[in-house]
Amino acid sequence: MARSRHHHFEHVYLTYEDHGRIRAFLTLSDSVLSTITPHIRSLHLVEGRAPSERWLNDHLMDLAMFSAVESLTIENATIAHLDSPIMTTFLPSFRMLRELHLLQPYFRSFAQLVNIFVACPLLERISLDDFHYWNLIYHQYPSINEHPLRHLKTLELGVCDKVAVIDWLLAGDKVPALTKFRATVLTPHQIAPTGALLHTLRSSLEHLEIGSGRDHQDSAYFSGTRN
Repeated sequence: MARSRHHHFEHVYLTYEDHGRIRAFLTLSDSVLSTITPHIRSLHLVEGRAPSERWLNDHLMDLAMFSAVESLTIENATIAHLDSPIMTTFLPSFRMLRELHLLQPYFRSFAQLVNIFVACPLLERISLDDFHYWNLIYHQYPSINEHPLRHLKTLELGVCDKVAVIDWLLAGDKVPALTKFRATVLTPHQIAPTGALLHTLRSSLEHLEIGSGRDHQDSAYFSGTRN
């Protein structure tokens, strides 16, 4: 039975399209009869854009019960405040978190993204795509010197402010020794900072994907692996 539970409930996908099902699942998982919670390794959480489709903040404490999660994907979340519970209580509860995928998130400032990284010191893989924020204030917030992502090996950047992310990484005394870097939808003003990062990673990087489109079908896409 334990083996069966592990295989069937390793990944959980929750979406705004059915609030009732979310509540029912979380209630069941938190009951004394539930035995699946320790086996869940991956969470995929999807919010909608309309206020009525935002459910994550109402269930953060419930979701924190899945403390064995190693991979977390969050789509469409709006994080309006620096002291958002997502950063102060939710993410720190996942002590085994190794992979973080943020898709179409909205932040008030880049500093919130930095705080998310700080809350997850064991991250080995970060994926960012189509994220937005309202101001560019980030240099006065903790640098990577104080909270280095020592374990980070894979960084994947889609549609996002790659310059801000790269500048923050390069601001530290020690840049994470990435073995894989992927940057798609690369724009002209992002080329020089990306080159500076690649120069810094020249001794550790094993796999590189660069392109002006989103996938390998794009004519300006390059993918290479060091032998």
